Amino acid sequence: MCANHAGQGGRHLYQAIWQYNHADWYVHKVLTQAAAYATPTPTASGHGAIAVRAALHWLGTPYSWGGGGLAGPSYGIAQGAGTKGFDCSGLTQYAWAKAGIQLPRVAAAQYTAGPHIPRTQLRPGDLLFFATDTRNPATIHHVGLYYGRGQMIHAPQTGDVVRISQFTGNPYRERQYIGATRPSTPHITA
Repeated sequence: MCANHAGQGGRHLYQAIWQYNHADWYVHKVLTQAAAYATPTPTASGHGAIAVRAALHWLGTPYSWGGGGLAGPSYGIAQGAGTKGFDCSGLTQYAWAKAGIQLPRVAAAQYTAGPHIPRTQLRPGDLLFFATDTRNPATIHHVGLYYGRGQMIHAPQTGDVVRISQFTGNPYRERQYIGATRPSTPHITA
């Protein structure tokens, strides 16, 4: 699997597993089993732990722009119209719905749907937000769930899959990090 770039994660991992056994059901089974082993850090508890487990269930699911939501993966819109999966905010909305908390559909709206958490107090399940201008929340373009140890679970971009990625120490993510929230009360979806 290493020869097929499994260590690069994301779609590379999916393709490497597929090269081992040319069956999509097999790839999903392996990724689901891997998610079961990838338990949240010991500090994960309550609603955040439920949201993390819900997101981990979908590791390897294709990114679909405008896809996913409360009911799980769905066909997206525009470039996501032919792909059943999640975009970033669809994944976070789904994960937190499994924890009993409804979030708005888009990342920028999710940013205002919970108390803001200092980076030093992040817990698994907290929402991490990224913007093109970190002084302007209107430019938020990405959201992920904090997993622990500087990592997040997210649906990165078209052509990729739901995966765990390092965000601390990643220059691209560090430059665009605008803040974090901790969903804690039911919100109306939009």
